[in-house]
Amino acid sequence: MDTTGTVPEHEYRQRNPKGHWFDRDTLRFFKSRIGVHEWGADGHLYFVSSEKNSGLYTDHARAYSVRKMDKDTGDISTVGQFQEHKTRSQAVSAMRQAAWPNSKRKLEGE
Repeated sequence: MDTTGTVPEHEYRQRNPKGHWFDRDTLRFFKSRIGVHEWGADGHLYFVSSEKNSGLYTDHARAYSVRKMDKDTGDISTVGQFQEHKTRSQAVSAMRQAAWPNSKRKLEGE
């Protein structure tokens, strides 16, 4: 068994073996990175991804999105807006708030 990759990648491949979200070429094309992850109160897996939009005429800063993987199907959706967060810590805080909306615990960066 291949032990490389991230927890979100392994969970995705178990639920959606024909999906391409975590394919090496897909990640490379979008200059994606997969960051912090956490299981939510609803049983879904939340994680932070970042992408860097650069091309022949553009070179934007890396930006961060909060993602949610459906616990049953492996489908991945964006929580909030795509690349809504300018820093990793903002995205991690938003991810934890989405994963645990009724929690009173102190969140990182607050």
